Amino acid sequence: MIESARDYAIIGVSIEGIILSWNSGAELIFGYGEDEIIGQSADILFTPADRKLNAAQKEIETALKTGSASDERWHIRKDGSQFFASGVLHELRSDNGQLLGFVKIARDQTDKLAAEKVIRDHEMLKKVVGALEDERRRIARDLHDELGQQLTALRLKLEHCRKISIDQSFCKEIDEIQSIAKKY
Repeated sequence: MIESARDYAIIGVSIEGIILSWNSGAELIFGYGEDEIIGQSADILFTPADRKLNAAQKEIETALKTGSASDERWHIRKDGSQFFASGVLHELRSDNGQLLGFVKIARDQTDKLAAEKVIRDHEMLKKVVGALEDERRRIARDLHDELGQQLTALRLKLEHCRKISIDQSFCKEIDEIQSIAKKY
C-alpha cells in the first residue's frame, strides 16, 4: 500500500529523527533513492533556514505532545531545488502504546502554490487596471468639461466680435472659427 501512494512521500522516521523507510512517492518528490536516504537525518530534507531553527526536531516534539504535527513549508530536493510541501508527522505506537517512531506523509504543493499566486496576481492586476480605467475616465471627463467651457467662452467672444466687426472678410473668418469650435 505504501508503494502505491506515488503522489505522497511516506517516510518512516525513528524517535531520533533518522529516516528508516522511504516510498517511491518520496523518491519522486525528494529525488533520493531509498538506498541513499535510509539512515540519514530527516534534517537533510529541510531548508538551511529551517535546519537552523531545528524544524525537524520541533515537528517531532509537537507530534510527541499532540500525536501529530502538520506543516506547510519549503523543503529541499537532492538536486538542491526547493519545493513547497504540506505534510503531517504522526506518531507510530505499538499495540501496548510504546512509541516506535513516526511516519511523515507529505505532498508537493508547489504547483498549487504557484497557481494560487497567479490567481492573486491576476486579481491584483484587475484592480490596478480598474483603477487606471477609472482615472482615465475622470481625466477625460475633466478635460471634456474644461474644454467645453473654454469652447463655449470662445464661441461667445467670437459672436461678440462678429457683431461689432464691420469688415466682411473678418466676419467670414469668425464664422469659420465658430464652425470649428462647434464640432467640439
